[in-house]
Amino acid sequence: GSGNDYVVLNLTGVSSDMSLRFANQFAAPIILPNGTSITGFEGFQITAGSGTNTFDLTGTTVVANTLAQNNFSNYGAYITGGAGNDTLQIDAATQGNIYFYGNAGANQLFADFSAATGPLSFAPANSYTTSITLGSTLSVNYQDSAYFHPGTGSDVFHITGGSGDDTIN
Repeated sequence: GSGNDYVVLNLTGVSSDMSLRFANQFAAPIILPNGTSITGFEGFQITAGSGTNTFDLTGTTVVANTLAQNNFSNYGAYITGGAGNDTLQIDAATQGNIYFYGNAGANQLFADFSAATGPLSFAPANSYTTSITLGSTLSVNYQDSAYFHPGTGSDVFHITGGSGDDTIN
């Protein structure tokens, strides 16, 4: 609807695989595993179940409102995966502040910035956090599963840089 709407979804009870695409959440519905459709929101917090989950944020703009700022820092998208192998997909058209913690499993990040002209920075902030920024339009905080769940698998990053001055560490 109008304003700055934020959706909080607790899907921890879902053990089947999910693939959620948020590219046009303002107009096109997001269909949840139980058939529920949600549309017209700018930001979201999701806690997923134990299936293999894909969170496709390519082309998505997320905005944090007061609810997000009070409970989930300043993230327009706050994603916590379950015990399965989870995937986050972003690209040069993704905008906003995003937090992703894949939880246990061999999680993946697909970051296609081939269309980006601004500077990309992809750098470990410490032994369990990777920071990804694209100019001033995108900021991603990616939490590595191995730190929180030792021996559970290793996260894999698939990164394509653009024509800007990219820094990938």
